[in-house]
Amino acid sequence: MSEFKSITFTDSEAGLFSFAQMNHLMKVEFARARRYRLPLAFVVFVVDRLSDLSKNFGYKARDLVLERFQSVLRRETRSCDFVGRFTDDRVLLLLPHTDAEGARVLVNRVRRIVAMQEFEFEGKAFRVTISAGISQYRDGNTLFFDTVRDAAEMAAQRAAAIGDHVMYMDSAQASPPGDRNAGPG
Repeated sequence: MSEFKSITFTDSEAGLFSFAQMNHLMKVEFARARRYRLPLAFVVFVVDRLSDLSKNFGYKARDLVLERFQSVLRRETRSCDFVGRFTDDRVLLLLPHTDAEGARVLVNRVRRIVAMQEFEFEGKAFRVTISAGISQYRDGNTLFFDTVRDAAEMAAQRAAAIGDHVMYMDSAQASPPGDRNAGPG
């Protein structure tokens, strides 16, 4: 009798790809997008004021928020999209065959869903918001996947600097400097 071992491609706790796995997937999808001239969007999500949440409620509350947020991402993305860890407090989305406008639609939907959720920890209720940075590869605008990934990270940093519940598109995409669809409506 032969024994098969399962290969796990995701972080066992969160069901997300690790940073190393995401780097590999980005290389593969970037090469495919370049070869076939397909759009490819990158999104970096940040939970707003996550460090304040940890200070006020503790790390278990922080983990609860991240777990529910990641669950929303897995539910709202397509089977061909990749969701993974970028840093400890950031999540990276790789969206094959998606342009910046398609990414913007997804980001706004996810931001709205998360903003509408009420969290409860040790009898205390609270809400969170998320911000996001978007960039895209399109028709030869760069030679390296990490340039597009880093542009999404810079856009996420700009979004976080603007305030809570903000989406920012990389300026190279000829998009408005900020899109603040504040509120869950």
